[in-house]
Amino acid sequence: MHLCFLLHSNLRSGGNLALFEQADRLARRGHRVQILIQERFFPASVAFFAAEPAFEIGFLDDLAVPSEPFDHVITNWWECPYRFERLPAWRYGYFRHGEEVPLYRGIGRFFELPIDQVLSEALDFYAVSAHLQRDLQARFGQEAVLIRNGVDLDRLAAATPVLPPRQKQLRVLVEGPLGSAHKRVPETLAMLAGLSGIEVAHVAADGSQPAGIDYALGALDYRAMGGAYASCDLLVKLSSLEAQPMPVFEGFATGVPCVVSAFPGYEEHIHDGINALVVPIDDYAAAAAAITALRDAPERLAQLRQGAQETAASLGWDQSVERFEAALEARLAGPRQLAQTPLLARYRQCYLDISTLWAHNTTLRAAQGVPSILQ
Repeated sequence: MHLCFLLHSNLRSGGNLALFEQADRLARRGHRVQILIQERFFPASVAFFAAEPAFEIGFLDDLAVPSEPFDHVITNWWECPYRFERLPAWRYGYFRHGEEVPLYRGIGRFFELPIDQVLSEALDFYAVSAHLQRDLQARFGQEAVLIRNGVDLDRLAAATPVLPPRQKQLRVLVEGPLGSAHKRVPETLAMLAGLSGIEVAHVAADGSQPAGIDYALGALDYRAMGGAYASCDLLVKLSSLEAQPMPVFEGFATGVPCVVSAFPGYEEHIHDGINALVVPIDDYAAAAAAITALRDAPERLAQLRQGAQETAASLGWDQSVERFEAALEARLAGPRQLAQTPLLARYRQCYLDISTLWAHNTTLRAAQGVPSILQ
């Protein structure tokens, strides 16, 4: 198969990293795989992922018109299907890695319509969690194939610590950018600052380094993350919104359980008292109590560690990639007709106008130091 994954930008997000894994492994299984990047916010380099990936990568604007249609063009971001008409293909797909509309809470509702049009279009849908799969069916009548994220079990199991031995009773890892509101990272760090006997390490793909903690690691290469997990006893992830959070499952693979918030769909692989302690969203008192309980009960932490490793054992990438490959091949069976996006074609200019207005207004108002008029 000739596959194209269209990314909005080369952001080091969990959704992009998951598609890099899928793309690399599909390419190594004999398929031709190209990754195209829509926006030039970051260089078209995946050195942080792998030194020599098996896929091709470049910017959408640099692509010559293909002489033959792609077999599949698939994206993981809602804005990209509005550009699908530039990439002739037999099938167009949308790989849903999370809920879209909640990401814009607090900045207005002006993106809800263009998002709903994408989720209503006749695309091939894939979802990383059963929660996202059910949501697509219930709200839009779309049947999605469940393709869960995996973890590199061999690499993570062999990871060794990159930090010196801890000097206190417990070392916790917090992952995520400071500026992503739904990740609740500043709130998590503030809660941890009030606990005794706790060392705090933080890592973020955007390179942010909060002050006042023991280890501000900034951005680590994707394949070096195992050393961060192996250096810690516990992952604390109190997001209000996740899908299938890769840091949690990568932590599990290194024997690191978590204290996690009860985001929608968490229960698919995260089980309270088995591999994690689960607390209500935004209940930082409950999170503090859970962390201190594990600080004071190392035997309970050891039980959760065993449960985490047992959970991770079923989350290798091979099964996920094989399922994805089979779904892609099945959708090419039978007569072929070039894919179309008639619903998006009708709303494309509306989306482009909204996006341009939002970007211009956000930039202008930020420069003036005043709130956006669209909020």
